[in-house]
Amino acid sequence: MKRTLLFALMALIFTPSVFGQAGYRPDERRLLQQIEESNRNIQDARRAERFQTWFDRGNLMYNVGTASSMKLYRGMTMLQLTNELGRNYTSSTTVLNEQEFKVIGFPHVDVYLLDDIVQFWDEKLDIYDGAIERAYEAFLKAVQLDPRQDKQVVLKLVNISDYHKQRAFNQQQVGNSANAAHHFARAYEIRLNPLINVVDTTSMFYAGYISLTLNDFESAVRHLSKVRKAGYWQGGHVGYYLMLAHINMGEDEKAKEVIIEAVRLFPENSTLIEGLITVYNMTHGDFSEIRDIIDEGLEKDPGNIALLEGLAKIYAAEENRDKVIETYRRIVEVVPDNPAANFRLAEALLTKANAHVAELAETYSKLTPDQRKEAQALEQRYFKDVIAAMLRVHELEPDNIYAAYILATVYYRFANDDPAMEAKSEEFRVLYEQLKGQNNSEEESEE
Repeated sequence: MKRTLLFALMALIFTPSVFGQAGYRPDERRLLQQIEESNRNIQDARRAERFQTWFDRGNLMYNVGTASSMKLYRGMTMLQLTNELGRNYTSSTTVLNEQEFKVIGFPHVDVYLLDDIVQFWDEKLDIYDGAIERAYEAFLKAVQLDPRQDKQVVLKLVNISDYHKQRAFNQQQVGNSANAAHHFARAYEIRLNPLINVVDTTSMFYAGYISLTLNDFESAVRHLSKVRKAGYWQGGHVGYYLMLAHINMGEDEKAKEVIIEAVRLFPENSTLIEGLITVYNMTHGDFSEIRDIIDEGLEKDPGNIALLEGLAKIYAAEENRDKVIETYRRIVEVVPDNPAANFRLAEALLTKANAHVAELAETYSKLTPDQRKEAQALEQRYFKDVIAAMLRVHELEPDNIYAAYILATVYYRFANDDPAMEAKSEEFRVLYEQLKGQNNSEEESEE
């Protein structure tokens, strides 16, 4: 008898319980029956005036809305997961964000694990449409009926907000960005309710940033503007993202306003400086409006390419050609192997040379022979500077068709006086024709 009892006891200790095998699964039928009962209660005139009726309904709807994720939490082990949800699952693997996850599938939820640790999950069962939102509405109705119960209602609203944040994180991980943005937005909107009155800047930011990546610029502006108002700039990046959203909505002045504010608050952020210059380039803005910002920035960072390019544009608008060339020389010193920087320097030198030719044509008849000779020598020097700069472009980018064309043209200016220059002009003319033919062939093949 004792031996039989001992074996029975060992079986209880070492054999998983029937409950452990089956695990948790939402009881849809029971929950739907409870919802029907709640619906009857709120339709009853007497019960509908009670705080408890609506508070109980809020709890019920919250339990229904979170039924699929109940028992789950981030960081639980595989053993804890199966103890809670049972062993009736499927197992597979998937790659998300360049990581391979184990996916444990239950009828109501897919759970994603790394190294047998739960990271996030994807709910598959929606028992009652809009249950979480109905829970929120029910709690607000309850506190309206009895404001003295506000503290316990606040706790419930915070729980709902937290659920939205967790759901947003989960949806973002599985690649459902639109749903993620929605849940982040609801998370912070609920916390803005006067009962809680907390500014959840993190959820605001993610709602805006994800909306921006989805090209939902109107939503991005709405969310990120609230982040900006709350003073949560994330080192200025909020200003950059908000600027992009405004630009894409055609709101150029608002884009300028926000990026200027961000730059003034975070002058060390080079991304903001580049954004500022980009906005003024895209909108053909007057760079003199931000001359003080550029000057201040260059005092702290003399080699900032974006600021130097902005300064060059200011000088170009003022037709101060020498300063334009000086500024592009500074840029080339910072990035000597950058083809674009070298090309802009060559273009600035060509602009100055052509301007000198135009000025000489207007004043030539008024000049003395010595003055003409001096002006022509200066002209030759200017164009030789162009050749030297454009040869550097050709060295860095041999297939640059514009460099080939300009070199062919400028060398030709010296062809009558120097056979070597004539040969160079012909060399680059041939190269230009070859590159032109290649480009035409590529365009035809694309068509």
